[in-house]
Amino acid sequence: MKNNAIKFGIIAGIITATFTVIGSILMATGTGDTGYKNSELIGYSGIFLAFSLIIVGMIKERQLKDGCISYKSAFMVGLKISAITTIFYVVAWMIMTAIYPQVLEGMFTMMEENIKSGELEPLEMQNQLDQMATWKGYYANPFLKPLMVAFEIFPIGLLISLIAAIFIQKKPRVAAETA
Repeated sequence: MKNNAIKFGIIAGIITATFTVIGSILMATGTGDTGYKNSELIGYSGIFLAFSLIIVGMIKERQLKDGCISYKSAFMVGLKISAITTIFYVVAWMIMTAIYPQVLEGMFTMMEENIKSGELEPLEMQNQLDQMATWKGYYANPFLKPLMVAFEIFPIGLLISLIAAIFIQKKPRVAAETA
């Protein structure tokens, strides 16, 4: 496959989807919030492992272009990998929460308990609980849920793409002309 963005996007997508499935099963079958805390660690590990392929994809693209790549071209490779990975992640999350609907409820319950057990002023605690209830409403909406799930992962890939492109770019050397 010649298109590095698609190739590495699919590989990264499979990684995030796999980690999402493992995390969802752990959340659905785990006891207490141990399953939720461990699944969060597994999920973010999968995301960062997958997004490390942004750098690999950019380097491979630079190699295909005779060792030179502009910031824009490197960034576009990263952006495409991020978009493809996000699609895989959203699809996996939507499937897993359809199979295990208790995952979302357990996740929100754990978050609520964490807010209540924190050392917050009553007004601040209520504000956070209200905000969480708003987010819970977004997740209940079948049109907003995929967007909310995409918003969990895509900004990470975007940030990595923006930063990595700075270091991966390499402009061609201009040979000094002699007369």
